[in-house]
Amino acid sequence: MRKIIFTFIALLLTVNAFAQTTGTFQFRTRDNKTMPVHYFLPPNMNNETRVMFVLHGINRGDYTHTAYVLSVAANAAVILPVFSAEDFPGYNRINFTTATRPPSEWYIHHLDDIFEQFIAQHRLSARTYILYGHSAGGGFTFMSAMFGSSPYMEYAMASGAGPYPIFDESVNFINGIRNVLQYKDIMLRNLSKKLYLLIGSEDDERFPENRLARNRSFYESARNYARQNNVNFNWELIEIPGGGHSANPTIRYVLDILTGNNYFYRSNTSSRTFNHLSGQQRIYGTWASVNNALNVNNAVVFSGDRMIWYNGSNLRVLRIDSFTAIDNTGTDTSGRFPNGYRIRGVYTEGDRRGEAYNLPWYISTDNRSLIQGSAGSVVYNRY
Repeated sequence: MRKIIFTFIALLLTVNAFAQTTGTFQFRTRDNKTMPVHYFLPPNMNNETRVMFVLHGINRGDYTHTAYVLSVAANAAVILPVFSAEDFPGYNRINFTTATRPPSEWYIHHLDDIFEQFIAQHRLSARTYILYGHSAGGGFTFMSAMFGSSPYMEYAMASGAGPYPIFDESVNFINGIRNVLQYKDIMLRNLSKKLYLLIGSEDDERFPENRLARNRSFYESARNYARQNNVNFNWELIEIPGGGHSANPTIRYVLDILTGNNYFYRSNTSSRTFNHLSGQQRIYGTWASVNNALNVNNAVVFSGDRMIWYNGSNLRVLRIDSFTAIDNTGTDTSGRFPNGYRIRGVYTEGDRRGEAYNLPWYISTDNRSLIQGSAGSVVYNRY
């Protein structure tokens, strides 16, 4: 599977200080195996801080930027356990490789144990966690949501997973569920819990169906199975237009689900208006320059006295010392971007730390677009 590289897509940030705690600890499992666990704590941890697991793919790629973004944008303590191939075979199916393997050998309980240790260590008030995984991590996620009985998992988001079983009692697992019907009550109960299936519309890796078709088949069979057994069905299938087997385009939707902002997920973005904003409020919020509907080149967040800029690999944080209202006159962009603010400050984090900042930003008449300088070569859109 391809290495997963996440780009940054922020949502509205309201923190007034920017400092993040990161760390790694060694976790010992019940069967005496050891795994490294990385974590990111949000800048202003409080009683509303949630806990979220982010699960890697089969290549155990670097999810640092993903965790960073989710932690800051969604006020989440993000935990990244690393399941080595040597100690945890069958990772993408939670070690549920045969119908006879007992639940005590499934990997789900490792997350619960890490969660208990983590909230105690960091004195968090959270009593549940959110589970997100992509590719092989998505397989772990949907298997946990389908067969697990965690008392802590609030909901799950499985991205780019496959292959899936079908809810067919005439076919054996992994293609069906005939030889795992001893868990039928658990499966039926879990159909009423929240599971989001995220899949790119161009994800064509085959199992033998491509991932998109397999996600659709899995979802439809689950919905039919719930109907046949008269249970409430609470799963959702979210197809990402133009997305392939990459987590990049799914992160917008993940952040929407986490924050409830609904800019992309279940939302007609063109219907959102920002005309009511006035004064300095016009520039506050999250902006991204995009080359199409899915990919982000740069993102910038204005929040309180901070500007945060990110391009997928470099992050810069600016302390804003002053806003000065200015007009954009005599330029090709003045019609759409008639005025804005000159922002002065000092970089406090990143490769330009300590440097002064003094640049103009111009805002469109509908408060939905933003340019730095009057040339307008890069247009940032509000999200």
